Amino acid sequence: MDGSRKNYAGRKALYIVIILSLIVLAFVYNFFPKSEQNVVKVGYPPVSTSLPLFVAIDQKIFSNKGLSIEPIRFETANQITEALVANRIDATSVSADFPFLTMAQRAPDAFKLYAWEMLDTNIPFDMILVRKDSSINSIADLHNKTVATFPGSQLRYYFQLILKKATEGTVDVTVTEMIPSNQIPALVSKSVDAIFCLEPICTIALEKGIGKILVTSPISRYISDGSPMPAASFAISSRFIQHRPKTALSFVEAMWSAIDLINANQERWRYLYPTFTPITPELAPKIPVTIFSKVNDMDLSLFQKEADILYEAGLLNRRTDVETLVYRK
Repeated sequence: MDGSRKNYAGRKALYIVIILSLIVLAFVYNFFPKSEQNVVKVGYPPVSTSLPLFVAIDQKIFSNKGLSIEPIRFETANQITEALVANRIDATSVSADFPFLTMAQRAPDAFKLYAWEMLDTNIPFDMILVRKDSSINSIADLHNKTVATFPGSQLRYYFQLILKKATEGTVDVTVTEMIPSNQIPALVSKSVDAIFCLEPICTIALEKGIGKILVTSPISRYISDGSPMPAASFAISSRFIQHRPKTALSFVEAMWSAIDLINANQERWRYLYPTFTPITPELAPKIPVTIFSKVNDMDLSLFQKEADILYEAGLLNRRTDVETLVYRK
């Protein structure tokens, strides 16, 4: 009898332990995945080319996949890249290619790229502008003039390469790096003769009647010989992929779905600009929407060409095989 009671008591204790374990597991599953496993910290710049992130949030693509997105705003591409490599964020929206390629020289296994923003002569997103009353009518007319470019080695070199290809190296120009918010005032004050600018600065200058177009799409026109050219990438940290592979894949697939929506109907999504960026509702309909390329649709030879150009310019220490930087399922 005593043995039966002991067995019963033992089984009862075991059942209690099992039940308590199930309760604890249920608690962990219901609370921690939502607060930890499915939360994705995404670094983004408040610019129009972060549109895939904005669309994915607005259309609830993330939430439909059970993801909780924490958008974290950054002002520069370098800040985004450094935060990604330091694992302060899990992934990025759009960010300039050059910092990614530079970081890949130091930490080649720290991140993977899953999409690109493409520059194309059919959708002008970069321009060389002069004052509306300027007598400058060609790139050759920039000889002995001062031109402002976006800060950073990449666009400064790109501008010099554009000059070389367009004029066979016969034009000498003073180049000054300048943050976008100062470019239009500098053009107005005549402290510079031209600006090599990106959207939305191009559209703002034209809409205000301050600037006129000297060249549209000079990057793809001269550097890529008229072919599309990648300008910025979307990245995901390798730590995120390794530690939470299913969540990482769900995030990337959500961004790919947003890219599909944008590429299918570019005009539809401009209304999101004022919600997520400083672009005003009046200006939003006039800002062009670039083409975005998912990794499986990307012609990697174009990205390889960009990396090779930067290496040949001495901006990268060694050649980079861009295939090693690509995210694959």
